[in-house]
Amino acid sequence: MDGRAITQSISVKPQRELKSIKGIHNDTEAAQYIADMSLELRNLAKANKLYTLQGLLEVAYYEAFGAATKREIPVGEVEHLKNLSRASTG
Repeated sequence: MDGRAITQSISVKPQRELKSIKGIHNDTEAAQYIADMSLELRNLAKANKLYTLQGLLEVAYYEAFGAATKREIPVGEVEHLKNLSRASTG
């Protein structure tokens, strides 16, 4: 199957319809749904030894999870972690 056939087989829905999928009502719920789906797909890729695809899906998962939880790294935490890392290696 070439790229044109794949593109033609994908059904594109307007954004307003997509937000209603699975009861998604806001960006946080959408990001959580995407995180859940990408994790399932990642596990499928891993089980079938599709390692490059597995890695890409892991990136998608972490991005979606981060968007869903919207947690910022506290000020000074990065430096604290670097200090702990240096202390544990030396």
